Order: sequence, then C-alpha cells, then structure tokens
Amino acid sequence: MIFIGRNDLAADCGHILQLDDPEVNALVDEVLSVTKAVGKKIGTVPSAQRSQDQLFAEGFDLVIPSSDLSILRVAGQTEVNSFRVRNRNGEGPKSALSGY
Repeated sequence: MIFIGRNDLAADCGHILQLDDPEVNALVDEVLSVTKAVGKKIGTVPSAQRSQDQLFAEGFDLVIPSSDLSILRVAGQTEVNSFRVRNRNGEGPKSALSGY
C-alpha cells in the first residue's frame, strides 16, 4: 500500500499546512493515478476540500479520519488524565522526592 501523508507532501513542496494547495492536490491526483494504474492500494487523510467520502469516491482504498499528530495528542492526553486520577486516588507511582 502507498500512503500519502498530505501535510508531509505539502511541506516537501513548500506549502506546509496547506493541504489543499493546487500543487499538493495535483501531486495527490498524480500519485493516485499511478498507484491505481499499477494495481496497488492507496491511502491518505482528508483535507478541508477533500472529505473522507470524496476520497473514497475518487478511488482511495484507505482514508484515516485523523492525522497521526491528532491521534498521538489524544492518546497522550488520555495517559496524563489517567495518571492524574491514579495519583489523586493514591494509586500513582511515588516520586523519589516524595519523602522530602
């Protein structure tokens, strides 16, 4: 499978955070076309102008609804919140400095 990281692609061609720049969209379309022509699967993430449903309709096989950064941020927040709850309940790890 070929996976297009839209922001990575945008950054590589000088349009960081501009996922729908015409140059970025043209490159996405080109990669989609070539990938399908050789019979491979392809995935990406949606953008403001290209929804998950639209990308599937265009021929993408996998569309991840969130960016990797968003997924990692949520996972990190969940871990921090869990630690805070355990710590409040006296179940968290003890600090090496807790006796001072």
